[in-house]
Amino acid sequence: MFGRRTLFEIIRVFQQIPYFPAMKLTALFFLSFAITAFGRSPAGNFNEALGAKFSRQSSQQPSTLPAAAPDSIHRWNRIAIDATGLDHTPPAPGENRAFGEQLGPGRSSRAMAIVHIAMFDAINATAGRYQSFTGVTTRVRGYSVAAAVSQAAHDTLSSLFTAQKPAFDAALASDLAA
Repeated sequence: MFGRRTLFEIIRVFQQIPYFPAMKLTALFFLSFAITAFGRSPAGNFNEALGAKFSRQSSQQPSTLPAAAPDSIHRWNRIAIDATGLDHTPPAPGENRAFGEQLGPGRSSRAMAIVHIAMFDAINATAGRYQSFTGVTTRVRGYSVAAAVSQAAHDTLSSLFTAQKPAFDAALASDLAA
C-alpha cells in the first residue's frame, strides 16, 4: 500500500520536472485517483464497510404521519417522500408490489417535482395569485385548499407509483373525511 511517505516522495519527483506544469498536475490527479479508487479501507471492501445498510428492510406503510398533520402540504410531502423510499426498497418475500417504478435519483426527483408542481397549481387555482407552471386557471374561488392539494397530490402519486395506489386512496379518503 502507498503510505504518506511514499506519496510525498512521488510528489517530489514530479516537482523536479521543470517545463511541464500541466503534465505534473494531470499526473498527480491520476495518481491520487488510483490510490483512492483501488485502495482498501480498514473494513476491507465497500460491502463490509457499509454492512447492514444493504440488508433487506422490513416493509412499512407509505406514510407514518397522522391524518391531522399540520397542513396538507407537509402531509402529502411526507407521503411522497415515503412513496419514493418504498419504491427503492425491494419487496419482502410474499409482498405483492412493483419495485422501482421511479428508480434512481433522476426519476425520483422528477416524480417529487411533478407532485409539488401539482400541489402548487392546486393552491394557485384556489388563490389565483401566481402564474401557473402548467397553465391551470380557474375563475371560481372558494374551493377547499386542503382538498385541492390532497386531490392533486393523490392523482400525481397514483399515476407515478401505481403499485402504491391503495395507500394513496386511503390517505385521500382520510383527508376528505376530515
